[in-house]
Amino acid sequence: MDHTLDIETFPTLPYIAHEILTILNDSASDIDDIAAMICKEPSLTARIVATANSAFYSGQRPIYSIDDAIVRLGLNRVKVLASSILLADSFDASRCPLFKLGDYWYIAVQVSFCASKIVKILGAPDQADSAYLAGLLHNIGMLLLVHIFPEEMTNVFKAQENDIETNISEYELSILGCNHHQSGRMLLSEWQLPEESIAVAEYYGDINYSGEYEDLVKLIAFCREWVLSGFDQSFFERYEGQDIINSIDSKKLEKVRSECLAEEEQVRSFAQLLVN
Repeated sequence: MDHTLDIETFPTLPYIAHEILTILNDSASDIDDIAAMICKEPSLTARIVATANSAFYSGQRPIYSIDDAIVRLGLNRVKVLASSILLADSFDASRCPLFKLGDYWYIAVQVSFCASKIVKILGAPDQADSAYLAGLLHNIGMLLLVHIFPEEMTNVFKAQENDIETNISEYELSILGCNHHQSGRMLLSEWQLPEESIAVAEYYGDINYSGEYEDLVKLIAFCREWVLSGFDQSFFERYEGQDIINSIDSKKLEKVRSECLAEEEQVRSFAQLLVN
């Protein structure tokens, strides 16, 4: 079977999704901009309002508008949630039973939030939106491969189950002839998304990457590993001596850790919304 990635087989990014992803990357966007854009898609509006009224927020008064949902959830959370819902609707992962879609979205959203928090304490709040978007999209190449090659990716996951020491990219290359970093680059390029997000998708797994977006690539790679560790405190020891740790006050990093852990249930509820 020919496993060549053909852009003709790529999911099409709906116009509304492209606009919201663009807004997500724009620090100048405000509540009115976001609300007006989301309201163009009634089903999206309904899902976000439902999330704001979910059991996680039980005890609070019911809300009925996207403006109220933004106030309750927070502007950045709504931007990430709206983008995630639209992206999730573009892919079909149901034919690859070994792919854990809930875990995929939990990691994507949590990395997005974690990266934006770290950028802010690094004194670069204007880069928070780029970090949000890059974190959300960093592993989208995996979702694309599952969407296009579900049977082959099932074999990839089976192979890795028996040899967890081998990087999954090696199995992808062996079975498919391409890996999720390459497919992520191709997809985000086809969707005409920001260059920094494309670079992160392509290089977050390359510890030797150096280039224009090196700082963001390394930040997302760090956040991904931190999320996968369950925000384990001992995780920092593996990064000791690296710039990303040396540049952050340990107390501030611990604050990020505490905030991410406190929000874990909420992020998992977001992720489950994207599976259903």
